[in-house]
Amino acid sequence: MPYIGKKVLPLAAALLSISPFATASVTAEADLSLRTFYFDRDFKDGNTDRTSLTQALRIDTRVNATDMITLGASAFANMKLDGSGDDQSIGTLTSGSNGYAKLGQLYADVAFSEGTTLRLGRWVTSKALLNDNDNRATPPSTQAIKLEGTVGGVTLFGMYSDRASSKTDSDFDKYEDANGDSYGIYLLGASGSINGLNWVGEYGDADDVSEQFYLNASYTFDNGVLLDFYQYVADYGNAHTSKANLDSRLTNLVVQFPITDAIKLALAYQTVGGDTGYDFGWGGENDSYLMTWNAIQYSDFNRQDEDSYQIRVDYKTPIAGLNLMARHVEGEFTAGGVDQEHRETNIDAQYAVSGIEGLNLRARYARVRVETGGEDINELRLIADYSF
Repeated sequence: MPYIGKKVLPLAAALLSISPFATASVTAEADLSLRTFYFDRDFKDGNTDRTSLTQALRIDTRVNATDMITLGASAFANMKLDGSGDDQSIGTLTSGSNGYAKLGQLYADVAFSEGTTLRLGRWVTSKALLNDNDNRATPPSTQAIKLEGTVGGVTLFGMYSDRASSKTDSDFDKYEDANGDSYGIYLLGASGSINGLNWVGEYGDADDVSEQFYLNASYTFDNGVLLDFYQYVADYGNAHTSKANLDSRLTNLVVQFPITDAIKLALAYQTVGGDTGYDFGWGGENDSYLMTWNAIQYSDFNRQDEDSYQIRVDYKTPIAGLNLMARHVEGEFTAGGVDQEHRETNIDAQYAVSGIEGLNLRARYARVRVETGGEDINELRLIADYSF
């Protein structure tokens, strides 16, 4: 959800001003946002359709306790307005098909020097290999500690996580492997820019479960043409729940052309190799997502030996604040020794409502067809975000 509407919290500031960490410059702010979310997944091959309508509330607070320390906390809540079918399985409601409330974030940032910060606690993460996808009513979050800083124009970070909380769960649960043992996730990463070439590299390891490497490099030419490259590599350990002692790799290459000032055309190719399909998750309640162009509304096109091709058009309409996108991906893979087709078409409309500050509307439609069955669906998501 967006972050807007900063307001001073005099009570919080007054309480913190008497703490031993406080300075005369104690300040506090809060962001309040609402999200109305309608989700309809219509199965075309006999499975139970899933529908829900919910109303979410998010409150984000930040307090600058001292010149070095910033404290943050966020409350997430979601209320069921309507639902039918197996609505608890689509990430909008609890396992009992109910609403929920949770303390989604509680963290401290400690600034050791300019550009070097230690964060510890629970928050919505955003690293390539460990991220919390805000694609439902409220996002998941992660318990971790992270040190990040910039040296010579390169941003470096190290991170460790031992628990996560799903979108609809108020608890932070330990990661557990196939043997029932708990484990932690270690991440190292760097990012920077060299003569207009932007790059990000990350390495992650969860002992005996998964070891992953991620690389992204992108370059925009003077004529507006974008080249974007992604590489994932994974080795799955002997305690992985379903891919023990296997390996996988995924490559995605994209070129995007400006057709006019308002229209962009993108072509993308993605391929998966190795012993198995690419599993980018870390297990447990972790809800990381794949950061490639071919990971779209429903499908990630990450099956074993799957090749997929995408065409995408983005259109900035003459109506202020209204942007449209359409894309189609064709995938091919083999299942049971038989060649299979995997197709998905998306249409996406986003509108920042003129004259109503903070109101954003979005409609997302997907049509998915997979020859193996069980995934032939039409899906509609309607989202209204309002922040004040």
